[in-house]
Amino acid sequence: MSSILAEASRTPGNIPHVANPQLPLYLYGRPLSELEAACDLWAITLKDARGRNMRKDALCLLAGVISAPAGIEREAWEKLKKDSVSWLRKKYGDRLQTVVEHVDEANPHLHFYCIPLRGERFDQIHDGKKAAAMKKQWPKGEQNAAYRKAMRAWQDEFSADVGIPNGMSRFGPRKRRLSRDAWRQEQHAYGRIATSLAASHELAGGAKAQAAEILRHAKSNAAALHSNTIKTAEFNALHAFAKKNILARIIEMITGFARDNTALRQKTKSLERKLSGQSTRAVKYYDQASKYSKILNKVRPAYTELSETVGHLKIINRNLLSDLDVEREGRSIAENKLIRALSNIKVLQAEADIEPESANPVRRDKILCEEYRSGLGSDVSYRR
Repeated sequence: MSSILAEASRTPGNIPHVANPQLPLYLYGRPLSELEAACDLWAITLKDARGRNMRKDALCLLAGVISAPAGIEREAWEKLKKDSVSWLRKKYGDRLQTVVEHVDEANPHLHFYCIPLRGERFDQIHDGKKAAAMKKQWPKGEQNAAYRKAMRAWQDEFSADVGIPNGMSRFGPRKRRLSRDAWRQEQHAYGRIATSLAASHELAGGAKAQAAEILRHAKSNAAALHSNTIKTAEFNALHAFAKKNILARIIEMITGFARDNTALRQKTKSLERKLSGQSTRAVKYYDQASKYSKILNKVRPAYTELSETVGHLKIINRNLLSDLDVEREGRSIAENKLIRALSNIKVLQAEADIEPESANPVRRDKILCEEYRSGLGSDVSYRR
């Protein structure tokens, strides 16, 4: 994998076939220098059938090349690049990591690289490997035949979606033993097909725009017709009401009022039932509140007394902590003095080269007393 990526990135020593190498042009995705680390990160998410880590030489990077004829026009090459990247993104999705362009060789071409998703096996993104794996229990010859068939289908799919719309035939002249002139005639025919497809796409786009405009007008007209229909119905109803005699109008109004009054009474009864239930709940909550208030009145004196006791304990605790700090400070001072005295004794012993303390206790006590007096500034005197 390192050599493949080094050739693609035009690393010196890996491109003997390129006379004047140029850096690749990135069309999609991450830098080539990150692909090897991305493969390692994917590999640690997989285990084999026995639960072991992936082998160091396991397949992890799917790479491919899309090439154009030498001398292709700049505009045609730009369209082919755009269509190719779109096709790759549609086919591989997030598995597509990088697409680069090389312009330092006779045939301009693209390199693309894919890595499986986390937890996904390599066979799932390689059409040939996937077809062969589906016949794992078959003889090796059957697996190879399935592999070749799947890869031909991959090329057929690319040719139908990208190649032919860009005026490129599926096979070269030698594949079918065509003469050069016959193959060129076929290429011209594919070019005309590509032009026709482009024109048909433009026509289709125009037809879609016209259809959208017609649909917009239809919706607008339908909305206006609906509004006019409603207005006409209202007018007809008012006109019919006006044509009735005064008695019929009064009867109709009374009937309407009666219907409204019946509906109002039903709503009133419903509200009364809801209010009755809420009143019952309010009485229940009031009783509970009274009960809790009595309990609180009993607990409040004990709580007050407990608060006062806690306050006294806090004062006592602060005093104890203060006394403890004073004691600790005095102990620390005494320890420091003792350490300095012992240190001075050792220094004096080394300077005077005196006898061991066990052999001359008088000399030892005298030195200790003098050093203690000089170090601490006390009035201690030596007595034996």
